[in-house]
Order: sequence, then structure tokens, then C-alpha cells
Amino acid sequence: MEWLLEIGYAMGRFFLQPALYIFILINIFIGVLRVKKERREFSFKVHDIWYELRMSAFAGVGIGLLLSIATVGIGVVVSQDSLQVIAVLSAIGALLLPFGLLSAAYSIGVAIIVTGFSLYSNSDETSLAALAFLMSLLLFAEGHLIAKRAAYETTPRLQKGKRGLLVGSHESKRIWLVPLLVLVPSEGIGKLFSWWPVFTIGAETYSLFVIPFLLGFARRVIGSLPNIAITYTGHRVMGLSILVFVLALTSIWMPGIAIAAAGIAMLGRLMIAMQDRMHDQQQTPYFSVQKTGVMILDILPGSAAEELGLRPGEVITKVNGNYIEDVADFHRALRQKGAFCKLEVLDVQGEIRFAQRALYADDGDLGILFVRGDNREQAV
Repeated sequence: MEWLLEIGYAMGRFFLQPALYIFILINIFIGVLRVKKERREFSFKVHDIWYELRMSAFAGVGIGLLLSIATVGIGVVVSQDSLQVIAVLSAIGALLLPFGLLSAAYSIGVAIIVTGFSLYSNSDETSLAALAFLMSLLLFAEGHLIAKRAAYETTPRLQKGKRGLLVGSHESKRIWLVPLLVLVPSEGIGKLFSWWPVFTIGAETYSLFVIPFLLGFARRVIGSLPNIAITYTGHRVMGLSILVFVLALTSIWMPGIAIAAAGIAMLGRLMIAMQDRMHDQQQTPYFSVQKTGVMILDILPGSAAEELGLRPGEVITKVNGNYIEDVADFHRALRQKGAFCKLEVLDVQGEIRFAQRALYADDGDLGILFVRGDNREQAV
């Protein structure tokens, strides 16, 4: 019964955390900025301003629940001082907006180094190994969210290629909130708030806190399909988390290894980000004008194109039996049969398939985003 009451209190404390409200405000702010860019580049918005918040609001809850079982089961105890350092670093990373800084490798890595080298740290209160375990678990959550969410929730962008023509790209800019249940020594809390609920394990007393950890990711993919490139990044981050977990395990017997784990985590995460950027810069733009047919940059949500099952990266080669070479050809062929359209599509595996559908008055022009050869982008 004591555990259940403490879990209930922990959930209530969750809503007192500033990170929760930073998460909400930053996601709305990202949405506003994105809509302005879309109106400037495409003359209309592709998604509403709530898109980022809607996609991210509950994305981290499931993985947070699973990791909470691990943290409490392992007995990860984190001091208030360490949590404050992590919270401050996360808030700074969120407010600076380059969400690549919102990685557990950086926020918890710095907390480990500060704790390890601070002359004022209390080694009995804060376990470096516990922080290293927490860092490895949140790195795994970060990689999972990148691979499973960021890879499939990208938004289209336009930019100038090397020849001065517009090329398409896809951008993923995400901030997630992962609620994690952690044990906090109750001694410091009791001095401030005598009424604060605690429970005892052995000779020690603790409080449970649901801490909303902020994780972020930002990448613009130019040279390939976004889901393939970003999924690969997520898997690499998860691989890094496994290495950090092994080092955290070793640090139980050799505490200094936790500092090495922090350094490896920060360096590894930075290298992954730099390699991603260099790889994109070296690649030929994937979303560009084709010699035959027109490539789909993106699909408007709720459009006829979405119902037709069209996907970014596919090339439409025929419309109503007519070969097409550019967007103007697409328009003309589509209007030959005003109440019906049949498309021949070259999918991303290089295989031909057909998509057909009756057209209605409210369908507009299907809802496809193309990059045009005359430096204009248009939804049709």
C-alpha cells in the first residue's frame, strides 16, 4: 500500500515539473516557425501548428514506463543536485532550439562529470554508476524514438541545390518528453518539507519522483529517403546506448568508469550527428527534377493522394495513359478525364504499380507536393 501511495504522489509531482511546460511551449513554437516557413516556401501550410505537439505528446510515455520498471528494479538512486543539473542543461538545450543538444549523452554526461569532479559532491548520496545507468537507458529511449517516430514524421522543405535550382528535402525536428520514475534520497527533501511522503528500503528512506526528461532530435535529409536515413541514425544511437550500459555496469565496481562512459557517450553522440551531416552534404539531392516523370516530395494529409497510397520518393510516370515529363504535363493529363484518374507509379523499390480513383469536386488537384524545374514548388 505504501508503494502505491508513493507512486500516486510521484505522478502528482510530475505536473509540478517546469520541463513539462517547456515541452508544450517549445513544440507550439516549433509549429509556428514551421508554418511560416511552409507558407514562404510552398505558399500554404502543409501541417497545422499543433502537428509537433500532437505527434510528440505521448510518444515517450510507453518507453518511459518500460524504463521506469528498469530504473526502480535496478535501484537507480539519483540525488536532487544531479536532477537539478540535468534539468538546467535540458532547459538550456530546449530554449536554444538546436534540438541535437537535447540528448541524454550531453545532459546526464555533464551531470556525471560535474558530480565526479566536484569538491562539494557527496559520493554517498549520488552514485556515478546510477547516473551512468540512467544515461544509457535514456540514450536507448532516444534512439528508439528517432527510429520509430522521427523517421516517419518528417516535413518537406525546399532549398537551393549546387546548380542554383530548388531541390526538395525532408526535415525532422522533434522534442520528446520521457516521464521516468526514479528514486531520490529523502534526507534533503525532509529538511525542506517535513510533510513530504517517503518510504523505507532497508535502512534508507526515499521518495519517488516522475521526472519528465527532455530528449530532442533535429536533422534535414537531402540525399536519400528520410525514413531510411533517420532510422539508421536511431539504430546507431541505440547501439551507443548498449556500449554505455556495459560501461555503467562496470562502474559499479570501478566508479571512475562512469566518467569514461559520459565522455564516450558525448563523443559518440556528437560523431553520429557530424557523420549524418557530412553524409547528407556529399550526396546528390534525392528529391529533384526527373528526366521522365515527376517525383513526389510529400503528400498533403487527408488528401486524395493519401487515399491513393502515394508516398514521398515515388515517381509518377503516366497519368490517364499519358506519359508525363513535368508538372505541367501532369496537370494536362489529369484534366483529360475530369471525374477519374489512373496513375502509373514507379515506387521506391523501382517497381511499377497502378493507383486509380474517382475524383470529386472537393479533391482539388490530389494534394501532391512536387519540385518543379522552373524553381517553383507546387501542390497539385
